[in-house]
Amino acid sequence: MLVVIAVLAYFAFREYRRKKKSERHVKHQNERLVALNDSLDSFVYRVSHDLKSPVINVKNMISMLKEYQTDDQDPLVPEIIKNLDLSSHRLETTITDLLELSRIERVEEEKEKVNIREVFHEILPEYQEQIQRIGGEVVESFNGGEIFYGSKAEMNSILQNLLTNSIKYRSENRALRIEIGTKPDKEKMMQMTFADNGQGLDLKQFEGKLFGMFQRFTSDTSISGTGVGMYIIKKLVDKNKGKIVLT
Repeated sequence: MLVVIAVLAYFAFREYRRKKKSERHVKHQNERLVALNDSLDSFVYRVSHDLKSPVINVKNMISMLKEYQTDDQDPLVPEIIKNLDLSSHRLETTITDLLELSRIERVEEEKEKVNIREVFHEILPEYQEQIQRIGGEVVESFNGGEIFYGSKAEMNSILQNLLTNSIKYRSENRALRIEIGTKPDKEKMMQMTFADNGQGLDLKQFEGKLFGMFQRFTSDTSISGTGVGMYIIKKLVDKNKGKIVLT
């Protein structure tokens, strides 16, 4: 019996040492990953911030070039200036999106009771003129369940990205219609619905990529965008303990 107990004790001690060694290794790897993520986040922020000023200078020079255009110039010159303007705008948008992503990762917003109807009404005037100009409409159906505990600033960003995408990717064959509403959820959570009648996309084909970074689902180069908007929306919803369902 003593021999059996000794053997069992030996194997138990060896397993204990192996488990502790494994735990130390996992802890070290986690600390290393956290440090790498912090370093990468700081790098993205610094690079994006440092690029912002040169891009603004380039855009200003392009504006100056436009002012000095003449009718007797080579017809290729206006086309070159147009492409430069488009490229600089895309680069500026990319930098702005990267800075927003960095802010999301670095800043923990204050949580509070938020009324989504009030937040929506605060930002809608920024888009109202553009929506009216293109003959669009916004239909609201806030039917209760409008209060949730989270970040007002992040809810603001979610709604801004949704409205921007609806306007940007609207259909040319029909007037834009945006529908937004809330209703009580069985689990006593806020359930918000947002829909539009825009270009649409094949959910079966793109569902796994829809919230990926730098993913674009249109070949129309005239539509500016970096493919970061939906990624930001998903990040912010996750931070506020929510989930997204596509239908």
